[in-house]
Amino acid sequence: MITINPLEPYYRLDDDNYQKGPLDALFVLQWVALLFVLREYTIRWLLRPLGEKMIPEQSSKKERNKNVVRFTEQSWSCLYYIFFWSWGMTLVLNSSFSPMNNEWTKYFWTQYPHLTMTKINKIYYLTQAAFWVQQLFVLNIEKRRKDHWQMFAHHCITVSLVVISYLTNYTRVGQAILVTMDHADIFLDGAKVFKYMGWEKLCDATFVVFMLSWVFTRQIVFGKIIWSVWVEAPFYVEHIWSPSDGHYYSDGLHKFFLGLLLALQLILFFWLILIIKVAIKFVRSNNVEDIRSDEDESEGDNTASQEKTPSPSSFAEPMSTSSSTSSSQTNQELRKR
Repeated sequence: MITINPLEPYYRLDDDNYQKGPLDALFVLQWVALLFVLREYTIRWLLRPLGEKMIPEQSSKKERNKNVVRFTEQSWSCLYYIFFWSWGMTLVLNSSFSPMNNEWTKYFWTQYPHLTMTKINKIYYLTQAAFWVQQLFVLNIEKRRKDHWQMFAHHCITVSLVVISYLTNYTRVGQAILVTMDHADIFLDGAKVFKYMGWEKLCDATFVVFMLSWVFTRQIVFGKIIWSVWVEAPFYVEHIWSPSDGHYYSDGLHKFFLGLLLALQLILFFWLILIIKVAIKFVRSNNVEDIRSDEDESEGDNTASQEKTPSPSSFAEPMSTSSSTSSSQTNQELRKR
C-alpha cells in the first residue's frame, strides 16, 4: 500500500526489519520535498531573525543583508551536518563495523548479502540519499560558482555511490562513507557562521579543526575504506551474481564501484591542495582575514543566496589568479558562498 509518511519506510517485515524495493524511490522523493520545506521554514522563522540580531553592522545595508542571508544558509547546513553526523555515527558505533572493533572494515563484507535493514538505518540511508539528490537540484537552480563542474561531479558520484550501494546490498560500506564525509562539513559551515558573526578568533580556531578533520576523515579514513573495497571485498564476498537472491558481485561492478571511490578521492585531494594553500597563507599572514573573500562569481563570484555544498574549494578559488591580483581579490575563504 502506498502511503505518504516520511517516518515510515516501505517493505516492513516485522517490528524492526525492512526489505528494499521500488517504492523506496518514492520515500526518497518525499524527503527531497520535505528537505526543501524544512530548509525554507527554518531559515525564514528561526535563522533569519537570529541573523538580524547576531550579524554586526556593515559599511552598507546591502553588505549586511548579504551576510545575513549567508549566515542563514551556512547555519542551516551546519545544523544538518551536526544532526546527520551524530545520527549516523551513533548507528555506526552500535554496528558490527564500528571503528572501535579490530579489523572493522572487514565487517562491511562479512555475512553478505545484507538483505534487510532496521527501521532507523533505512530512514537514515534514504534521507541521506534525498539530501544529495536535493543538492543536485540546488546546484543547477542557483547561479553557478567557479567550481560548478567539480561540485557537479562530486554530487553525481555521491548519488551514484549511495544508490548503487543500496540496490546491491552494500549498505554497510555506504553508511560508513556517508558518516565519514559529514564530519568535516560541520566545522566548515561553523567557521563560516562565526565569521559572519564577527567572532574572528573562534572562526580561526574552527577553521584549524576543519583542516584536521578533513585530513583525518576524508584522506585517511576514507582512504582505508577505499582499500577495503579494493582488497577485502573480493576476499570476503562470494563471487556470485544472483540478483534474485540479493547477491551482487561481479568484476565489472567491483571495478565500477572502486572507480567511483577513486574519482571522489581525486576530487577530495584536489580540494585538499587548496586547503593547504589557504593554511600556508594563514600562517604567513597570521590572520585568516587576509585570505577571505566575500565575492561571488557574478560579482566576482556568485550570489549571496548560494546553497551550501560540501566543498572547501570556496576557500581557495582566487589563489588561481596571478600574484599581481589586488588585495581585495586575494582575500579568501569563508564568505564565499
